[in-house]
Amino acid sequence: MSIPPNPPPAYPPSPGYPQSGEPYPQTFSAPRTGLATAALVLGIISLPTTCVCIGPVVGLVAVILGIVAAARAGSQPVAYGGRGRAVAGIATGGVPVVLLLVVLVVASLNPGAFRARLSKLFRATQAAANLQNVGTALNAYQATYQEYPPDLATLARSTPIQATPLPGASSDPTAGVWYVAGVKATDPPDWIIAYAPTTVWRGSVVIVLRVAGRPDVLDQPRFDEALAKFKQAYESRRGEPPTILPPPAEPGSQSSEKP
Repeated sequence: MSIPPNPPPAYPPSPGYPQSGEPYPQTFSAPRTGLATAALVLGIISLPTTCVCIGPVVGLVAVILGIVAAARAGSQPVAYGGRGRAVAGIATGGVPVVLLLVVLVVASLNPGAFRARLSKLFRATQAAANLQNVGTALNAYQATYQEYPPDLATLARSTPIQATPLPGASSDPTAGVWYVAGVKATDPPDWIIAYAPTTVWRGSVVIVLRVAGRPDVLDQPRFDEALAKFKQAYESRRGEPPTILPPPAEPGSQSSEKP
């Protein structure tokens, strides 16, 4: 009886190829969401930047990108996703755009009142910037001479003070700043060294610079209370009231004598 030969060994199937009767594998790529993500990020950025006039521009870009992303996600859901992000970008970016439209409508209805409020906003911004720049110059003067200057004119002559680059702003960086002569860097940190009265939408406020170098914004009653407390403490320590120097008078105008 003859013994049949052993059958040859079966070769393993080639990788990547389906066996007979098996379906070909299907591969899917993740939907692209970059445009929707960009719309959401720009929409979020537009909210805090609305107050510096950049928000409406960034918000408009977010709305446009969001609309395009939402349309793609609706018509080609396999290739594009992120519809929720696109809608969120449209919503957040639309807020500063709508606010800008409201401002423009109000300005067109009552241009005089709008210009007056805009002027108040510029003056308040200028006062805050001037006081901040004066505080920086005071620190530099103190580091050089180990004391504060006797007045702001001396400060301006010895230390460069940055001017405020605003429309209609004074070229004098000390404009609107009241200065307290005689205060020293070793005095209590809550002592007032300079302040700038200004007006905002709802009334008068005063921006206060203290020895500690931290500016505060106080409404008029709180400032009056803080100034009276400072004067009392100064006179108690020095034996005489503080000398408060008014800001330089603008050409063609008179400086107010009320601190």
